[in-house]
Amino acid sequence: MTRKRGGAAKNNRADLIESIRSVVAWLKTQESDELSPDIALSVDRLTAFVAAFDKLAPDWSKAPIEANYYTVSSSGLCRWHVDDPQINEIVQSWNSEYVLPPRFALHVELQDGLDWKFCKWQRPKVAAKEGKA
Repeated sequence: MTRKRGGAAKNNRADLIESIRSVVAWLKTQESDELSPDIALSVDRLTAFVAAFDKLAPDWSKAPIEANYYTVSSSGLCRWHVDDPQINEIVQSWNSEYVLPPRFALHVELQDGLDWKFCKWQRPKVAAKEGKA
């Protein structure tokens, strides 16, 4: 889920979640009689998806000081990373050169339909520094 823009790879997971959030907000402003039952059901499902994603987001005020990224693997293992983690399809997890010690690891349950590959967050100050915020 990366794309090339200006010669540099950019992670677009956050862009996708924000797009879903915008579409749901717009659909909720429409008259209910203008929406088909299928669209109304989709809005409910997308709202639940975004809420599940937001629930997994890290609290950066509690993050280890050296952590720049936070991920959740397919098994629900949450890890803090110093370096930008990449997807490892074989073990269905995130790999980076330096992962913080297990004492910082947590476990969560992923809601059905929420793909673990969306579960990567970058510390806001790092994203701002890199021009991604």
